[in-house]
Order: sequence, then C-alpha cells, then structure tokens
Amino acid sequence: MSIRQSYDNCGTLSLLPTFGQRQDKFALESISLVYENTRTSSRIYFSAANLSSAFTLLLAGRFHLSLSQQQDMKATACDPTRPSLPPPSAWQYRIEGGETVVFCYSPKRCEKLHGQARQVLCITIMSARAHRAPPKHHKRPAHQALFRRHLRRYLLEPVYVTLSESYVKQLATATEPLRPIARRKVKNFGTASPLAKLLPDLALWFGGETLLVEIKPKCGVLSRSALVHPDINDALQKFKIPPYYFTNYLFPSCGREAMDFPDQEHRYDPLKMLLGIDIELQLKILHEERSRSLRIFNRGARLSHEDATCACNDGLCTLALGITAKAVADESRDGEHCFRKLLAVQRHDYLDNIGAGLLLKHLISMVGVARAYEMIEQYEFMRGAEKWTAEDESEFRASKQIISYETAEEADRLHSHEGYFHATEEVARMKPNVCARMLAEFMQAAAAKDCSFMISMCREDKAEIRQGKAGRDDKTGGFVQHEGRKWLYCVHVIDTGPKPVDKLLLKWPAVDLELRKSVFAAGGLDKLISPSFEDCQES
Repeated sequence: MSIRQSYDNCGTLSLLPTFGQRQDKFALESISLVYENTRTSSRIYFSAANLSSAFTLLLAGRFHLSLSQQQDMKATACDPTRPSLPPPSAWQYRIEGGETVVFCYSPKRCEKLHGQARQVLCITIMSARAHRAPPKHHKRPAHQALFRRHLRRYLLEPVYVTLSESYVKQLATATEPLRPIARRKVKNFGTASPLAKLLPDLALWFGGETLLVEIKPKCGVLSRSALVHPDINDALQKFKIPPYYFTNYLFPSCGREAMDFPDQEHRYDPLKMLLGIDIELQLKILHEERSRSLRIFNRGARLSHEDATCACNDGLCTLALGITAKAVADESRDGEHCFRKLLAVQRHDYLDNIGAGLLLKHLISMVGVARAYEMIEQYEFMRGAEKWTAEDESEFRASKQIISYETAEEADRLHSHEGYFHATEEVARMKPNVCARMLAEFMQAAAAKDCSFMISMCREDKAEIRQGKAGRDDKTGGFVQHEGRKWLYCVHVIDTGPKPVDKLLLKWPAVDLELRKSVFAAGGLDKLISPSFEDCQES
C-alpha cells in the first residue's frame, strides 16, 4: 500500500507504511517517505517519526518547508531540498577496491561548486562468484556495533540513493576503459546494487588544494585462539608472527614477487602503527615498499607509485606523511588516538579464521544457512541484543575463556593438543545465540583489519571550505604546525562495512591451509625468516 503525490513537476512523493505480524495481528511498524525523480530515475528515502508527521509532510506539497520540522522527521539526505542526483555525465571515475567503485565530481562540476562541499558516489559491483545478493534496503544502521562504540566520531553517515538501470549503464560505459584490466574480468556493473551511497569527498574536504593520505593499518593483533590445531600453529607460528608478514613479505598475492624478509628496522609493523609508535617511520616504509596500504591524493587525483617517486612529487609525499604523523598525534582524545581505537575493535578476534569456520559450521548445523547469516548480522548491528539474557552473558564469557587465551604470549606458552580438543568440544556444546555473537564480533574485527583511515589536510591560507578551527568537523580534526606553516586536518574512517560471511567457509580458512603447504614446500619458516627475527608480541 502507498500514497503518492506529485512534487515540483519532476517527481513523486510516496508514503510507504510497513506492517508486521505481532501476536497474530498486523501492526504498523514503520513509515517511509520516498522521493522519486522521474527525470533521473533516482530515489531518496526519508523516515518519519510517526504517522501524523508523515501525512503532514505528504500533504504539505512544499517539501522543503516541511523538512524544517526536525523534531518530526529525520532525513537521510545531506541536502533534502534537492534530493535528485546530477546527471551521469557529472561523475568521473576515481578508484575502486573490493566490491565498490568510487566516482567523484568531474572538474567542470567542481568549478561550479567553488567553496561548496563535494561528494563521491559509491556503487557496489558484484562478481559472478558472489554468494549473496547486495542489500536492497538501508533499514539497518549504517555501521556495526563495535565501530559505533569505539570509532563513532570518525564515521561518515551515508546518503542512500537508488540508481536506475540506465543511470548505471551510462556510468559503466564511460568508466570501463579507465578500470584496471584485471578488475574488468571479474567485476562488472551488470549486477549493481539497487542502492548506492553518497558520501563527502574527503580528497577535496577543504577544497581544491586538499591533500589526502589513505592508510590501511592492517591486522595488528596475533592469534590467541585455542581452536587452531597445534600442527597448523607449528607451521605458521600464529601466536608469534603477524599475518601481514605472510601476505606481504613471504607469500605476496596479486603477482608480486616475494621480498627478502627485512630486518626489524626496515619492515612495516602493523602493531606499532596502531599503537602510535614511530608512525612517521612506518609510513615511510609503506611508501618505500610501494604498498597498497598507503595511497596519497593531491587535489582529488591519486598519485600512482610512479608519480609518487618522481622528483617533483617525492617532496609532496614526504610533506603529506610528515603532516599525517603529527595529525594522528595531535588528534588524540582521552589519551587514545584513532589508531588505538581501531586496535580495540581488532582485538575482538579471539577465534582466528580457522576457529570462526568451526563455529559457523556448528551454527549452520543447528539453524540452517539463512538463519545463521541472519543471526550473525543481527548481532553485528546489535539488533538482537534485547533478547540477550544474563544467563546468555554468563555462558558467553565461560565459553570464551575455554576457546581462547588472554594474550598471544599465553597461547604460545600453553597451547597443546589437549587444549585444542577441549576447545572443539566446547564449540559443540554452544547455543546458537552464543555462536552468533562470537561470529559477529569476529566479523567486525575482520572489517577493522581492512578499513582505511583518511587524513585530509590543507594549508590554512588555501582552504576554501571550513567551519571553525578544523574545517567542517571539529571533533575529528584540528591543526598542526609543519615547516613553519599552519595545516588544517580532519580524520575519518571508511570501508567499515561488514565482510561477507561466506568467506568464513570458502576463503579465510583455505588461505591458512595454503600458507601451511607453502611453508612446508619452502622447508619451514626458518628457511624464509632470518635467525635475527624478533618475535612480535602484543603490547
């Protein structure tokens, strides 16, 4: 059921009530207002607080006047008075990664927006190997529970828009020649999500003279799971060696050649980065290694590794990395900077890839695939918390003590075959909701190992867009002095979306097993790592 009304001769405003069954009766659960622009085939969703305010908005006829009633309605749009998207020609391909392609405003459109905020459009693309459809709604919170708890002030709230097939097709046609060839073969726009996201353009946060440094700190925690078989641990030394070393130094992926294992002084250490130790040195190592964990943007355009190492841009990169290190130190709140807060989320991985795979198989055996995935998502976003009892909490804590150790050092000292079998027996006794919550925490920790910090910066005298001391968001920014000049900065976290649960069964445990085979083929870790290797323990 819906009620529709024409609005400003180019779209319709619809009232969409949602009903649910409660105690054998149908009851009104929520009301949505949807503005659909008939010229661009785009949609923007609004949620009304109650039925009366929804009808007020619908019948007002003047959409922007109704939106002034903030107490009655919460809009998901940045600019609700202009809910339609610009034409596809206004967007320009910038970059892509994972299952997301990012478009920014074209230079011509940016010229028209001088002194105004820019946006990026993020479209989800799926591969033929995808095992679940992209989300068709945005009723769940934009961010998972642990990210909201530890990193709330750094998160961006997206604006969801629905793109028509023709809109996506026009973007795809213009973009395809610019995409990496390897990506074109496995990822395409044919199954694009019906929902796309609009976000602020962090590469132009302060205007056209913005510098942006993107950092993926990667995994800074060591395994402490009792569900890792001792034979696998003997091969991979999971309680001692960070996974980053395997995937970047010993057995790098994507066709990159294995590097000689560097000494302590010349290898990137994710834990040091996350603890705030020698940040500038860690950034320098990533830059010299041409790591994909570090990207630098100047005036909205990414500097490729070749660009970054040329004489004219090398000084620019050194400048950006120096300011970044000072910004992270300056940004500290309550004695903890943003990287430490991310480490707090990562530390919720007490299962390890292999242990999480065991829990998921057990959960599926009890409730089935669809229900298992649903329960995990509920606990990721804490929508099932109201059903959590004191008894559940007690069982959760008791099981956690059995299947994991307090620290990686303790795991390395105490883990045995007996401890492993005791832990697997505990998994077999777990209730579905305890399993689901543990897996939800693991999935959020997995997202924290692959998210990015975006540090936007600009010289104060060249900033076009600013409010207050630190640009548009004083809570996550400030200013630092560097080489005699004052630089504004702002910190955000992106790519925090939930990871596909399928990877627990299909990819992550398999990667560990493949690494074990590679280690055996090389004759053991002692053949790959120099004797001077110092164990990297969690501080």
